[in-house]
Amino acid sequence: MRLYNLYARGSRGSWTFGSIDDFEAGTLHKNFRDEFQFSYTNAYTGNANDLAYDATRTQMALYIEDKFYPTDDLEMTAGLRYERLSSDDKPTLNTAFQNTYGHTNQENLDGVDIILPRVGFKYYATESLTINGGIGRFQGGIPNVWYNNPFQNDGITLVSASQNAIDAYFENVNQVDFTRVPEQVNNSLEKGAGSTTYTDPNFKLPSSIRAQVGFEYDFDSELLGDGFKWSAELAYHKKENEAVWHNTSITPKLDKNGDIVRSATGRIIYDNKYSGDLRDNYDIMMTNADDSARSIIFSTALAKEWDNGLYVSTSYTHQDVEDVAPGSASTADGNYKHATTHSRNVDLVGRGHYEVEHSFKVNLRYQTEFFEGYASKFNVFFERRSGRPFSYTMGSYNDYDFGDTRDFAGTSAYLAYIPTGADDPNVDWEESGLSWNELETLLNRAGISERGQLLGRNTGTQPWVTTMDVSFKQEIPGFYKGHKGEIYFMIENFTNLLNSDWGIEKKISYSDQKLYDFGGLSPNQYTDRDTGELITVDAKDNRLIIDQRYQGSDVRNYDKIVKSSSAWQAKIGIRYTF
Repeated sequence: MRLYNLYARGSRGSWTFGSIDDFEAGTLHKNFRDEFQFSYTNAYTGNANDLAYDATRTQMALYIEDKFYPTDDLEMTAGLRYERLSSDDKPTLNTAFQNTYGHTNQENLDGVDIILPRVGFKYYATESLTINGGIGRFQGGIPNVWYNNPFQNDGITLVSASQNAIDAYFENVNQVDFTRVPEQVNNSLEKGAGSTTYTDPNFKLPSSIRAQVGFEYDFDSELLGDGFKWSAELAYHKKENEAVWHNTSITPKLDKNGDIVRSATGRIIYDNKYSGDLRDNYDIMMTNADDSARSIIFSTALAKEWDNGLYVSTSYTHQDVEDVAPGSASTADGNYKHATTHSRNVDLVGRGHYEVEHSFKVNLRYQTEFFEGYASKFNVFFERRSGRPFSYTMGSYNDYDFGDTRDFAGTSAYLAYIPTGADDPNVDWEESGLSWNELETLLNRAGISERGQLLGRNTGTQPWVTTMDVSFKQEIPGFYKGHKGEIYFMIENFTNLLNSDWGIEKKISYSDQKLYDFGGLSPNQYTDRDTGELITVDAKDNRLIIDQRYQGSDVRNYDKIVKSSSAWQAKIGIRYTF
């Protein structure tokens, strides 16, 4: 398998302006550290094409299976699969990385293998009842781009302009030209000064243990007729070695006793390995989760077809899904950045990002012949499903209190802490911009009943989605013998055609809803709101400061309407077969 990719995000520069007026005036925004908000990432040569990787990977799979019958009514299947990855291509060796960690950044999974046994059965209990099941280990579902991120982010080729070089240039510029990267900034790119993504040298291929049992049952009804088909299945999945991403450039801060420093709410506070021009660098490692997530999925379906051409099927599926990392991005830094957590680099098993807790489906089909020899088909498909989960987090913008590096200090990855009340000792209410009464109102509106704890992942649920599609197809004669045509008319989201308030899909843009803004951790001095007195504490106590969310509070379980799936669509066409 040949893998080629060119990903050059930020290679034309990124400018941030504080307002429309600043944009028109060409005035670049500065952050709270008095740094100009411009970023530039490219190959150290200045040529984005040098960022492409071209690698070859081979996957060998051997499978042996045997089917046998212990009895006339029992069918057994046993199999064994062996998979092995191999590749001669490696990321460019980064000697600075090797000196820092004691191993190279060149892990390419060459020689990594896995054994996947499985066994299944089918038992013909009666002429009407069949019971089936099985258990096995399965591997797959890992995008190749995850394995190949280290080729582009070797810390040698892909580099970023330093903040010192950016500030030195823009300090003397009154009106920026955002059509090109300044030559002085481009010339500041230094080979080997980039961030690194790499694969854990001890990485194991992710897999899952899957067990399922189900049945198929044919039965008759005196009231509704013969020929009903009922099926059900219960499946259990346990993930093994799930892929997760850690930033190894940060390490827990230690106090004078060698204990890990934590915030008052229990979050780990980190120090960075790097300083100076490299202080914003990171090293993202793809590794395996220590804890295992599991999924339980139940589904059942009932179907019946009548002699008059009517067919009806209904089904219900319930999911109880866990994961550690959703893996929703194609890049290592994206997967690390957007994984909601209590503390960085600490894996957290929680409700699955892609879980659909309830799903109801009904399919109604009717076939007749309005014209002899030519089928007329009506079809109605209805689905009602619960929304996907989301997490309540703290909004962040250039917040470095937990030790995040620059690229991750503005992401809302930290799950919200819910105080016990106005006297919660973990919160610095004096410095907070949001009172307990105001926060409690938001919590009640959001339906959050937890108190005195960090919320778990994906405790919220987006709105239910209801859709119905209808179609009509009519066969027509062809121009020649053996030819046949078909006229079709379909309406997607028919409910929205009936009522503009129906069939609307509302969802969260990302995987989180910011409950409040993180105002930092409490300093060693603060001003008493009532007396105005400056109060000094013995040391920084790391209590949480809670601020009003930027641009106002919004605790709804959605923030946008998906236009593509929320409007009805009609399609008329002709199909001709010969």
